[in-house]
Amino acid sequence: ALVYNMVVRINMNDFGKFYYSTLAFLEGGEMYGPTPATFIQSTTVMAQHLWDLNPPHFHLLLIPLGLLPPEIALLIWGSVSLAAFTVCLHLIGNELDLNPTRWQSRFAFLGFLAFCGTGALFITGQVSLLLLLPLTLSWIQARKGHWGKAGMNLGLLCSVKPFLLIFLPYFLLKRRFGGAVILSLTVVVTYLFGFLVFGKEIFWQWVNKMSLVDWPWKPMNASILGLLGRAFQENPLYAQVINAPGLTTPLWLILAGGLGIITLAVVKDDTSDRETDRAFALLLITAVLVSPLGWIYYLFFPLGPLTALLQHWWEKEGAVGFSKTSQVKRRRNFLLLYACPGFFFPLQFALLFQPSPWATILHGSIYFWCTLAIWASLVLDWYISRPNLQIDPLPSNALGSANWQQDYEVAKTTVGRGFIRAD
Repeated sequence: ALVYNMVVRINMNDFGKFYYSTLAFLEGGEMYGPTPATFIQSTTVMAQHLWDLNPPHFHLLLIPLGLLPPEIALLIWGSVSLAAFTVCLHLIGNELDLNPTRWQSRFAFLGFLAFCGTGALFITGQVSLLLLLPLTLSWIQARKGHWGKAGMNLGLLCSVKPFLLIFLPYFLLKRRFGGAVILSLTVVVTYLFGFLVFGKEIFWQWVNKMSLVDWPWKPMNASILGLLGRAFQENPLYAQVINAPGLTTPLWLILAGGLGIITLAVVKDDTSDRETDRAFALLLITAVLVSPLGWIYYLFFPLGPLTALLQHWWEKEGAVGFSKTSQVKRRRNFLLLYACPGFFFPLQFALLFQPSPWATILHGSIYFWCTLAIWASLVLDWYISRPNLQIDPLPSNALGSANWQQDYEVAKTTVGRGFIRAD
C-alpha cells in the first residue's frame, strides 16, 4: 500500500527526485529544477517543492536507470536495495557468528516489516539500504583494525551524507590518522570528480537547493531540529507548543553541539573490548540526532554494531555480585525496553490527536525520543564498561573478621567514589 501510494500519488517521491534530476541532466535540462516528484501536497491547503538534496556525483548511480521507464527504474532500484540489505545481513551474521533458528528468522523478518524505517523506505524509495552496505563493510574493517579501508568506505558515505563526517573527529581523537587522511581525501576526490563531470553551474545549483531546506517538522525527522521545528515553528501538520521560530536554530546548535561533544568524549575515553562496536553505534545514532534532517530510514545504519552489542549483553554479561554497575545496567535496559516499541509505531499515527501541543511533543515526536533513549543507553553502557566501576563481590576470607560487614560497607562507599576496590 505504501509503495502504491508512493508511485501513484507522489510520483515516486524521493526516488522520483533522483530519477527526474538525472533524466533532466541527460536531456540537457536543469538538473536541480522543479520536477513532478519535487512538488508535494502536504495537506489539502499546503503544497511545496521538496528539492533533491543529493550532491551531483550521487546521480552517477542513476544514469543507467535514467535510460529506462520510471516504473522499471524503480523496480530495479528497489530490488538492488533489498539485495544489498540481504548481503549486509549475511556479512553481519558471519562477522558475529550468528546462527538464528527458523522462528528467530521469522520474527526478525516481521520486525523488519514493522520497523518505522522500513515504512519510510517504502514510501520514499530512499537510498539508505544501498548506503548500508559500505557502512557495514567499514564497521567490519574497523573491528579488524583495517582503518584505512574503513576510512575509504566512510569517505564515500560522507560525500553523499555529510552528517556522517562525525567520524572524522573520532578518527583523530583515537589517533587513527591514516584512516582520517584517507577519509578526507576520499571526500575531496569524490566532490572534485563530481565537479569536473557535472560542471560548476550544476554544483552551485545543488548548494542553492541545500540552503532552501525548511521542512524539519516532517514526521519522519527524528533529529533535535525535527522536535524543535514541530514545537516552535508554524507548520501544516503539528500544533505549536509556543510560536517562537527564532529559538529553533540557537537551541538546535546548543543541544546538537552538546550532544556531539558528549559523544566524542565518550568514544575517546572508551578503551573496553567493545569500543569499536560502541563507537560506531553511538556515532551513527548521534549523527541522526544532530543532523538537520535525521530521517528515520537512517536508523538502519547502526544495525551491525547494535547487533554486536546486543549479542554481547545477552550472552556475556552475568551477575557481578555487589556491583555499582547493577543499577546503571537496569537503567540501560529500561531505556532499551522503552525505545524499542516506539520504533514500531506506524508513521501514519504520528499525526493523531492534532491539533494538540501535547500530541506534538509526545507521540508526534516519538522517533526522536526513542532515538535519544538508544543514545542514552549506549552512554550508560560505556559508563558500565569503565574499569574503575567494576566492583568485586565480598571476598570469602572477609567472613573471618568480626567487623567484616561494617568494613565492607565502608569499602563499598569508597569504591562508589572511584578510589579503591572493595576487597
